Amino acid sequence: MRILLVTYNVLFGYDKRVFDSLKAIRDQSNKYTHAIIALQEVRNKTVKDKLPETIQKLFPGFYTAQLVSPKPSLNDLGLMTLSRMPVMDTTPVLLPKLAKRLLNLQSLFLKSIPQYAALVTRFAVGRKILRVTNLHLNVLGGIPHKKKQMARILEYFQIASADYDIVCGDFNTIGPLRIQGKSVQRQKNVILKQLGRDFNEVPIPSWTCDISDTTSPLLPASKFIYKTFKKTRIQFRQKLDWVFVRGFKSAKASVRHDLTGSDHYPIFAALDL
Repeated sequence: MRILLVTYNVLFGYDKRVFDSLKAIRDQSNKYTHAIIALQEVRNKTVKDKLPETIQKLFPGFYTAQLVSPKPSLNDLGLMTLSRMPVMDTTPVLLPKLAKRLLNLQSLFLKSIPQYAALVTRFAVGRKILRVTNLHLNVLGGIPHKKKQMARILEYFQIASADYDIVCGDFNTIGPLRIQGKSVQRQKNVILKQLGRDFNEVPIPSWTCDISDTTSPLLPASKFIYKTFKKTRIQFRQKLDWVFVRGFKSAKASVRHDLTGSDHYPIFAALDL
């Protein structure tokens, strides 16, 4: 049994090109009997502009699980999992927040500390259970805070068991690959070790994020940063997105750099049970 997994941070639909990328993801997913799409930063920007509804319309016939703040917000980071497989159950897991301190940049530039989260969805695969965890970890706080956030997810794993696992999303393992490649790998290895020996990394062959193509408006001086990167052609390529699995026979992934509209690029992973 082969499952197509796609994980993609859509940057709350800030750049309209992201909808063309989502259409391409839909068309590729429709070629598979079993497909799961994990989206991060699915947020309601205004009362009228409801991104989750727009995405659902792009994926007719797909089952949907979501964790999105009902109020328009850039602080609460939404998650959505779409699938061509019926959903057995889904549970939102709110992750520990950073303390509101003077040196916390999120305190300086945002109205409140963002609520990061995971969306855990389970599917029946024959007589067994597949658990898919779509997550978004905090960009700040370093490894210690990421470990606290992962620990909260693992607490839930003890409650809702499964035979197979997919853990994917935006882990925010920050650092430009050319300069801090070892640091990025160290962050990833800490997370993989915390998941446990039964988990394996799905190798991601290249970078998954570059703010020189689309810059998040949440960044301080985002317009200046975007113009500077465009004029100088400086690349700021990072590997923020990962896929970890348990119980799968084989896995192969690729990054679609041709699908634009976000500061992230979608990962396509073919997973065999």
